[in-house]
Amino acid sequence: MSAISKLCLGTVKLGVPDYGFSSHPQETNFNAVHFLNQVEALGIRRFDTSPRYGKAEQMLGTYLAQSPNTSIISSKIDELHIQDANAPQTMRKRVKQSLHALKIDKLDICYLHQNELDILSDPYIQDGLLQLKSEGLILATGA
Repeated sequence: MSAISKLCLGTVKLGVPDYGFSSHPQETNFNAVHFLNQVEALGIRRFDTSPRYGKAEQMLGTYLAQSPNTSIISSKIDELHIQDANAPQTMRKRVKQSLHALKIDKLDICYLHQNELDILSDPYIQDGLLQLKSEGLILATGA
């Protein structure tokens, strides 16, 4: 495996072109699928995205649907609340929405976009992650 194949492309700029310090107005004729095909040609098949990134999940999903290669996909869950007994159902709904947008059946990594200790240690949120793993909707978790 080459060093470049271990790289992960963050997709925030696909959905939020003004994000970051090096932002420039995005070309009006920018084609996300063409760009992602070029990334794939370089050997990069790991992608990180989030519902927070505008339409990045949908753009990545369009690319994934036409790519013959397997990719490693991570996305995120956010806007969770501590001591919320409905957190597992909320988490499942949000992951299913991401999977639908991405046109895939599971996330390789599901991150909690909130990394506060209260969120990470909340038993309802931990239970939600375990349920997502047991259903096969996510393979691994992180924050």
